[in-house]
Amino acid sequence: MKTRILIVEDEYIAAHTLRMSLELGFGYQVVPPVATGEEAIACVEKDPRIDAILMDIRLSGQMDGIAAARQITDRHPIPIVFMTGYSYNETMRDYQSPVPYAYLEKPVGPEKVNQAIQSVLGCD
Repeated sequence: MKTRILIVEDEYIAAHTLRMSLELGFGYQVVPPVATGEEAIACVEKDPRIDAILMDIRLSGQMDGIAAARQITDRHPIPIVFMTGYSYNETMRDYQSPVPYAYLEKPVGPEKVNQAIQSVLGCD
């Protein structure tokens, strides 16, 4: 069974480029990307078979990626890979999670994303 990934990214082209890279380059099954934290929560509630989430921190909508990740991991033990253009200290210093997570600064290539996914899934 293929590893199922959810991409939460409000930049359409970036989300779909990443999706294609992960599907074609690494064989992941990527569910259709969503652009808001609210959509991410709804997606996980509807499809709890997601193995990992790639989460941008700055999103469209009322909720940022960190708030969405907290709500998701409170109910589902899904590892999260955060992606952002901001530094770790600016955004992640207070983030605590009961599940594995990784942090990548944009721009980031598919190889680094794959390594982060493997890391949070315990496959490295």
